[in-house]
Amino acid sequence: MSDTNLKQLDYFNLRHIDSPGEEFFPRYLNDVLINPTAPVLDIGCGTGKLLRALRSRHFESIYGVDINPEAIEYCQSDNLPVELIESIELYSENNQEKFEVIILQHVIEHIPKEQITSWKDLWKPEFKGKLLLQDDLREVFHIALRLKGFSGNTTDPGEIEQAYLLLKDLMPNVLLFNSDSPRMPFLAGEVSIGMMWNGETWM
Repeated sequence: MSDTNLKQLDYFNLRHIDSPGEEFFPRYLNDVLINPTAPVLDIGCGTGKLLRALRSRHFESIYGVDINPEAIEYCQSDNLPVELIESIELYSENNQEKFEVIILQHVIEHIPKEQITSWKDLWKPEFKGKLLLQDDLREVFHIALRLKGFSGNTTDPGEIEQAYLLLKDLMPNVLLFNSDSPRMPFLAGEVSIGMMWNGETWM
């Protein structure tokens, strides 16, 4: 067995993958991936299960990226259009291609927890005009109240005013308020950070 095959075997064994060549198409994508001509990017494509499923469904423009050389090498052996990247951040900065749908499956759990810090990250200047908040006064106020160390159920006028002023400072970063279908601005690439219901995320 070659060194390449041994590396791939180790990659698959560590992830408890019995059939690396299989396809997998999550049912929640049925409502998103409707147009087979739509350019689709699979971030963290792994062994190519989703890309393979899209190819079987005759999607014309699919692309995958991953930081693992063994995963990319395996995908390439199956003629899947993939690219080895150093990081999602660098790929996002340097990539000029446009995608109608961008998918991240089993990626969040691999992000170091120190990079996911606090609601206060929403105030960072790099998110100016890129933030989505729910069109829900109570939910939005909870963010500011929590950051101030207050109860989300406070009735203290002084505490509420402090939360209001904190949210006022956030407004330059806010592009829109959306509670009806907040996933759509993310899918369209209009916003890059925000808040939404977990059920909406699943959809």
